[in-house]
Amino acid sequence: MRKSILVFILGWVLTFVLGVIFLLETSTFAFLLILVSIIAFFMFVSENKKIVKDLQKKEYDEISKQLKDINGFLPTKKHQTSTGVIAIDDKAKRIALKSAETNINNFGYSEILKCEVIEDGVTISMKTNTIGRALVGGLIAGGTGAIVGGLSGKEKQSKEVKFLDLKIVLKDIDNPSYKIRFFDAKQISDDTKESICISDSLYGDQLKEAVGQITKWKDRIDVIIDKNSAKSEVAETPALSISDELIKLKNLVEEGVISDEEFKQQKQKLLNK
Repeated sequence: MRKSILVFILGWVLTFVLGVIFLLETSTFAFLLILVSIIAFFMFVSENKKIVKDLQKKEYDEISKQLKDINGFLPTKKHQTSTGVIAIDDKAKRIALKSAETNINNFGYSEILKCEVIEDGVTISMKTNTIGRALVGGLIAGGTGAIVGGLSGKEKQSKEVKFLDLKIVLKDIDNPSYKIRFFDAKQISDDTKESICISDSLYGDQLKEAVGQITKWKDRIDVIIDKNSAKSEVAETPALSISDELIKLKNLVEEGVISDEEFKQQKQKLLNK
């Protein structure tokens, strides 16, 4: 970092001196200063990029270590960046999450309440364990204007996207939600672009890959939420008592659906339970 700052100061000083010289005269020395200042500027940019990449790698490795240190958690699927991670252990039925704002934690599948896909700050798809897909802000499961699932081929190619996030809401009072970033235009373009479209010759493939990844993860979490909802419905369905079953059987006899002999057989089965 110190080296980068020194390079920047050198370039700035040389540019300043160059400006003064230009005010006085044009010379070979001034040309050399132009050349040196340009070189210094590109050295600074290059050095700064290297520092950022090294920092991101360090953060990525630290998250990998934290995930590995979770006792009894063996990821079967994982998506990780330098700022966060989402991973599932399908055998243990657990999910591990870390966003840029939270520490890494793991939860049982049953603790997942909601999953949202967020594009440029707007929720474009939402799934909960009670209402399924929900209409939010006029967009549903990739509605008009959404890069995830909603546009025609031509529109999708030209749609500019700044970032894509997957938000998971859980039964946790301390950290009830985790937002995992799948795409950040400024980050992948080294701050040269605010937004990117799929047709972009340099970064379009990365956006396309991010759209595919976030869609897969949305579908995985949707499946988990559906299973949670099904289990809840079964648990909440009251079991019929023996007397209720006998009344139902007696009604069937009176309606002629079953015979007296069949009634006796079914009655005996119930009483022997």
